[in-house]
Amino acid sequence: MTSKPIFLIIFLALLTRLLQAQTEPIILSLPEALELGNTNNLTLQQQIDRVNQAVSQLSAQKTSYFPKLTAGGFFNYVSSIPELNLPLGPTGSDPAEVKIYDVNISLQQPLFTGLRTHHLIQSAREEVKTSESQLQNLHQQIAYQICNLYYLAQLTQLQQQVLESSLKRSLNNLKLSKNLLKAGQARSIDTLNVSNQAFKIKTQLNKNGHDYDLILIQLEHVVNKSPIDGIQPYEEQDIQLVLENLQIYLNMALENRPELNQVQHQIQGQQYRKKSIQSGYYPQLYAQASFHYLYPDVQILKQQWTDLYFIGINLQWEPWNWGRRKHEVHQISYTINQLNTEHEKQIQAIRNEVKQAYKNLQSDRDQVLLTRRLLKQENDRYKIIQNQYIQGLATTIDLNDAEIALTAADLQLQQAQINWLQDQAFLAYVTGKINTHYQP
Repeated sequence: MTSKPIFLIIFLALLTRLLQAQTEPIILSLPEALELGNTNNLTLQQQIDRVNQAVSQLSAQKTSYFPKLTAGGFFNYVSSIPELNLPLGPTGSDPAEVKIYDVNISLQQPLFTGLRTHHLIQSAREEVKTSESQLQNLHQQIAYQICNLYYLAQLTQLQQQVLESSLKRSLNNLKLSKNLLKAGQARSIDTLNVSNQAFKIKTQLNKNGHDYDLILIQLEHVVNKSPIDGIQPYEEQDIQLVLENLQIYLNMALENRPELNQVQHQIQGQQYRKKSIQSGYYPQLYAQASFHYLYPDVQILKQQWTDLYFIGINLQWEPWNWGRRKHEVHQISYTINQLNTEHEKQIQAIRNEVKQAYKNLQSDRDQVLLTRRLLKQENDRYKIIQNQYIQGLATTIDLNDAEIALTAADLQLQQAQINWLQDQAFLAYVTGKINTHYQP
């Protein structure tokens, strides 16, 4: 009797914890977002299927090394056969119909195909490597996309904090202006100017909130998970304004970019395909064996089920086909030339991307350092103007100008810091170093 209340309490506690877990907001960190994208993204799942498809194709090509076993049967009916004139016995026979029943099993083993099977298997293996390089490239593209959206969301959070601080200052100035108006030390227009500034900030805050929601919707789409209630706030102390030598990043990109490996595997695959076509210039040699179980319904033969077998060598050779094979080889050669040109274009594009990312980071670093100094100066200026306004030595226009300049400097600093993080993620992408464990 006493065990029932205990079980009921345990059940209620578990149910409460489950409901809390379901209603708890989802606040993602950057590593969590990257891991979700790596696991749930639909484009990645499609490419994984393509890799598995290429692996299956490779396995299918490997079966060409083994004997081919076929089973079959046939029935032949001939309406009549011509009169037979035999040297012995009767001088002839009347025409008669012919029926033949046959059940057979055949075994064929390739002996020499000009290495055609070997080249086709190698080509299929290169297809697997090409698909794997495409998958790696997609992983990096999606990781960069997630980083970019994540930093945009953090930027809106920072902008919201700056605007909230600005609104707090404007409301404080509005209260001060109203007190001065009551004391006859300010005009109504002064109070209205301060009030308008506060209203503008509220409008910006409203738009900022909608922008944040839109970015989260885009992030939900990339990581294929909904809903996402928010992300972890940006921490300024995490930023490291450090850059290595440009040549280091250029070498890193040429070593790690999966697109370059992808084209190389495509070239190798086409070269093996070319060799497989050229193998047709050689004779094709097969060993064959077949077993037949047949019933000849013919008057001159013994009408009963009979078994027999054939063993032999089959030689196939096509020495002339109007140049078809030659043109197929030329077609593959042109494809290889195109891929080689594509490889050179990719190297140039990658080097250009690295240089752009590096230059952007240099600019971002300078902007962060300069706007930090600007923000400090604007903050000091605002305090001076505010004290002068209280003493009646400055107007509301001066106060509003100081407030707008301070807010703009703060927003500019947050933008510069996020630009650094975004360009840093882009540099990691163009050097092939961005992944699910990426940390700025």
